[in-house]
Amino acid sequence: MKSNNLIVTQVLLCVFVPLFVMFAIIKFGPNSVARLFLNPDKLKSIIEYDQKKEYEALTKKTASAIEEDLKSKSGNLLNNALDPVLGNRENPSITIIEYLDYRCGYCKKAHDEISKLLSDEKYKGKIRVIIKNYPVIGGEVSLYAAEIATSVFKKNPAKFEEFHLKLFNTQLTTQKDVDKVLESIGMKYDDIKSEDVRQSIISNFNFAREINVSGTPAFIIGNEFIGGFITYEQMSRKIDEFLESQSSKK
Repeated sequence: MKSNNLIVTQVLLCVFVPLFVMFAIIKFGPNSVARLFLNPDKLKSIIEYDQKKEYEALTKKTASAIEEDLKSKSGNLLNNALDPVLGNRENPSITIIEYLDYRCGYCKKAHDEISKLLSDEKYKGKIRVIIKNYPVIGGEVSLYAAEIATSVFKKNPAKFEEFHLKLFNTQLTTQKDVDKVLESIGMKYDDIKSEDVRQSIISNFNFAREINVSGTPAFIIGNEFIGGFITYEQMSRKIDEFLESQSSKK
């Protein structure tokens, strides 16, 4: 019986104390504070304002971290030697950095858009795409696919693009599915396994968290971070803007 009374008392305290506090603020507090409780729209606008300011601060912090890393000779974005690369590796006019997960449907769509860019005569020889394997969706299978893709590039860069495309076009349910794709390009796990590959991916993970990459796909086009899927047309506009800005600096 005492236990039941205690529960009732706790429930009453949880319900009536907050109501009493609110009533006291409205009744005896400053008019400006009281009006907030009586005007949900004003309270909502304040919350939205705070969220906007928080987002702006986060965006500024991300942009600053990216800019600093791009300038550093030991930065992660351009200097992780094991990152797979598509397009012009030596002297591109612009670098696109792509964070992806091979089990991500939108990453597959993004790959199709990237392929359009690389085959477009307008950008022929101008684009380098650095792939940051960021397996955040599909657990161990995604991580395994990321490690194997990185290993393929390290062992035989000429085979990577074929493997990359086949991974996206395969339903990756188990690690064996990845092995089958690997065998389809004439390679075996024992021939490409490498101890430093996982550390390379961890390095990418650490910096991705630093610049607030929350999911895949995500891009850095030139020096601008873009989270989420974007179309060929959107990419093209960003590239043109960057190349124009670089040209005006010369």
